[in-house]
Amino acid sequence: MNDKVEYTIFDALEHIGKRIRLVIFLPLAAGIIAVVVGFVMPKWYRAESEVLPQYSPGGGVGALSGIVGGIIGLGGEGSFNLPFMTSPSDLWGAMVKSTGIADSIITKFDLLDRYKARNMYFARKYYRTHLYVDISQEEY
Repeated sequence: MNDKVEYTIFDALEHIGKRIRLVIFLPLAAGIIAVVVGFVMPKWYRAESEVLPQYSPGGGVGALSGIVGGIIGLGGEGSFNLPFMTSPSDLWGAMVKSTGIADSIITKFDLLDRYKARNMYFARKYYRTHLYVDISQEEY
């Protein structure tokens, strides 16, 4: 009384054939829903970049120039043109958040219409809600 049930490939195909609608239409419906959601969602992009201020090589004569340049510019014979005790990241982070840069970006990419803002003040406000600036403290 040891009856073994054997299944063949044809049994599996018959089982799939009974549910052919489910096998075909479920992935097709999921794909269509994903495409529709992709077109309905607003388009937001994120980019990362590294920018540094202009580097000016040391222009003095001899070792004294290197020492003075190193003390004033916080490094080497040349230096970055920065205010005292300010890192390049802090400087560029503040520039990106500034009103002048924001106005230029809003004008260039026509964000006033995209945000449906009444004036530049509200467009800047919406722009800053979408702006993310992270000043990392990593040393390279």
